Amino acid sequence: MKRFIITFVSLFISITAISQTLDPVWENPDITEIDKLPPRASFFAYENTALAADGKEENSERFLSLNGTWKFNWVRDVADRPTGFFKEDFDTSGWDDIAVPATGNCRDTVFLFM
Repeated sequence: MKRFIITFVSLFISITAISQTLDPVWENPDITEIDKLPPRASFFAYENTALAADGKEENSERFLSLNGTWKFNWVRDVADRPTGFFKEDFDTSGWDDIAVPATGNCRDTVFLFM
């Protein structure tokens, strides 16, 4: 019994000592790829091989850029949101214009999210 206790205590102390010397992952700035998929290429389906050989997605009929000027309306409470804004005849003349891509705090308008 005495031998078992000594073995158990020795094993416990050695495991504890080893675990204290390991570098915690969250404190190591060199580790950036745990639980992360490896980089991969993106793909685009062109209509024909001539457009694919050109390699410019914007020349394809299947390409839709979301860049440009968007209408923006911010409300403090969800109850104040405009309903029916998705309808073609909805009046957005009182809404702000923002450039996309952009963030809420750039250009001429600053949106405070409080």
